Amino acid sequence: MKRTIPIALLALCAAGVAQAQQPAMPDTARVRLDTLKTYRLGEVIVRGEHDATVGSTTVQRIAAAKIIASDAPTADRLAPIMPATRIQTNSRGEAILYMRNAGERQTAIFLDGALINIPWDNRLDMSLIPMNSIGGVTMSKGVASVLYGSNILGGAVEFVSQELSAPGFLTDVSLAGGDHGYYSVNAMHTGNLGKVNYIASANIMRRDALSFPDSSVFQVDGETPFLYNQANADGRTNTDSRIVNAYLRGELKLAENASIGLSGSLIDGSKGVAPEGHVSDARFWRYPDWRNLSVVLNGDAQFGGDNQWDLRGAIWTTSFAQTIDQYDDATYTTRNKSQEDEDLTLGSRVVVGYTIGDGDARITAAINALQSKHDQRDNDVDSTGTVIPAPTAEYKQQNVSGGLEAQIRITPELQGTVGVGYDRLSTPLTGDKPARDPFSDWSGTVGVSWKLSNEVTARASAGRRTRFPTMRELFGEALRRFLVNPDLKPEDAVLFDAGLEGAGDAGTWAITAFGSNVSNTIDQRNIDTLGGRKRQRINLPGSNTYGAELVGTLNILQPLHLDGHFTYMHTRATVKGSDGADSTSYLSEKPEYVGTVAVSYNFPFGLIPAVELQLTGEAFTLNDENRFVSLGSSAVLNARLAYQMVIPGIEGVSTLFVRMNNIANTAVLPQLGLPAPGREFQAGLRASF
Repeated sequence: MKRTIPIALLALCAAGVAQAQQPAMPDTARVRLDTLKTYRLGEVIVRGEHDATVGSTTVQRIAAAKIIASDAPTADRLAPIMPATRIQTNSRGEAILYMRNAGERQTAIFLDGALINIPWDNRLDMSLIPMNSIGGVTMSKGVASVLYGSNILGGAVEFVSQELSAPGFLTDVSLAGGDHGYYSVNAMHTGNLGKVNYIASANIMRRDALSFPDSSVFQVDGETPFLYNQANADGRTNTDSRIVNAYLRGELKLAENASIGLSGSLIDGSKGVAPEGHVSDARFWRYPDWRNLSVVLNGDAQFGGDNQWDLRGAIWTTSFAQTIDQYDDATYTTRNKSQEDEDLTLGSRVVVGYTIGDGDARITAAINALQSKHDQRDNDVDSTGTVIPAPTAEYKQQNVSGGLEAQIRITPELQGTVGVGYDRLSTPLTGDKPARDPFSDWSGTVGVSWKLSNEVTARASAGRRTRFPTMRELFGEALRRFLVNPDLKPEDAVLFDAGLEGAGDAGTWAITAFGSNVSNTIDQRNIDTLGGRKRQRINLPGSNTYGAELVGTLNILQPLHLDGHFTYMHTRATVKGSDGADSTSYLSEKPEYVGTVAVSYNFPFGLIPAVELQLTGEAFTLNDENRFVSLGSSAVLNARLAYQMVIPGIEGVSTLFVRMNNIANTAVLPQLGLPAPGREFQAGLRASF
């Protein structure tokens, strides 16, 4: 591998030099890619010209071109291009998304309008979501609209598939490979036939291991955090993974103002879970089976005079199954337990809107409903490796939320919005645990946006939201590693968000101040029991996060392009002291800042070098003695070299690229004993025609 990297880099440079005297790539080579847009029916909230909600809250969009340039095979690799966002892998092997240091279960993830968080835990493993059919990502931060539904304290992220905006066809094929046995094969075809729009895609990805960073000078509390469970100095123990994905969607235009779409997605995977390196008795887990099948039906229609009424809806069902095998030690030869999970979810959303006059006012109502059943078997395994089936524990939850939002244009430059909602959660089945009373609460938002000039807009919003405990938090024991807390309560938060944003020929910029004050923050503590040390979820008196976010692009130096974001966050918890008085403490794994600065240069003959610097501030976490220790800060440098070319006879663009992430092999520790990947090499070819 040491020789592969320079050879690949030299090959790209040589290709660029050989083409240096040739004319620039013709614009016709980009025509087909430029007709790509996101699937409109797959948007949870359609953000139109008169939608004041967009102007009063932080809404950021990531286009397909940026996703493609990230070379991200799965969603967990998108963090560098998502402002104020980090994605870290926890001790269960799940890559979890966090925005603005919000809690891991406070953010909703949608795919083509369907909520894809696994309801049992209200989280999603981003490492098992392929990106080959995604046409864009929309991030709604801070005071999210009440139309999204319940449990959204930290915002919402919408992954929307791609489609063509004009009649025609587009095929995209890509191959990539790298160190530690990594390879990825993707194929996508989409077409627009006028009244019919469709897409089909497939993906295969495999990796033998994640790279292990240089930990020789890295210490936590004066000791190395990787004393255990890491025999190989190069590849991280038990971090192999495999994913097979297929996606199919069709959209039919029923009339001039009515459309319907049906999509289906199947993801089949397996992977290992990296054991914590700072303790000997870590989780020794593997997921031999991980499957997610989803079907989504979307539709919309406009009617009435001047189409003042609009109706949008989505119905989806998801079948999720996974197996967790637990082993004796880091050799992964002897199983001692096996957990089998099956989840069946049915969700729906209906949104009705009415526009008054020429858009001077608008009223929108939404009803979101979701029912999910979770079946779980915590099986023992005998000395011969035979699974001893356990009884099935059945759990069920039912979520219902309603929201009403009014938007008004006060003056041509000033718009306002106000929203109110009601959320309810019931758990009619609780396995072998005592029944719980239903939870319910209200939510509300208010916002204003002011167009200061043609290029600059000011905005501000505030609101109150609630997050109910998940079924796993209420009833889960994680193969007997957790103690159930029968007194666990919901979290509720007061949120604010205010900022300025501008756009012009020179580029774009936005600066936002934000904050959240959460009551009854759900956290964990360690408890010594007769069966050993266990964890328990508890309610802290509260927590708060205050910060500022800066996002910008600079195009004035074309063909040099600068792109970056930086977010400062001050996050603290309120805890009860030994004397019963409240005191301030850290919240685990909440960095002081996150940011990325990226620079690229587009040579006229198709060569595009780029560098990217990822910054993560200091965070703290509880060690096994319930004492906070520092996880340190980090700066990670990534580089990419791409060459775009036109293949004779094919109306399209092909891109050859090499990428190296974490060039310096820097040790980054998002969680105690669980380092982020070290140096990684990747090369590939993408052809669009």
